[in-house]
Amino acid sequence: MVTNETKLPILFVDVDGVISLFGFAPDVGQLPGPLHWIDGVAHCIPAAVGERLVRLAEGFELVWATGWEERANEHLP
Repeated sequence: MVTNETKLPILFVDVDGVISLFGFAPDVGQLPGPLHWIDGVAHCIPAAVGERLVRLAEGFELVWATGWEERANEHLP
C-alpha cells in the first residue's frame, strides 16, 4: 500500500522504457548513459536522470511505476 506521508502530490514515475532504456540493436551507436545488467537484460539509465528525479522530488512524492516492483530501489538513481 502506498502512503503519502509528505502530503505532496504523488507522481508515478514510469521506468520501463522511459527512465530505463532497453532493447538496443547491436549497432545503436552512442548511448545516453552506462549500461546496467538487470535480470540478464542490458538497460541504459542516462546519467542526467538522477538529478532530474531529485528536482521532481522537491514538489512530488515519487513512486516507481515498473515491473521491477520492490527491486526498483536497488537499480535506480
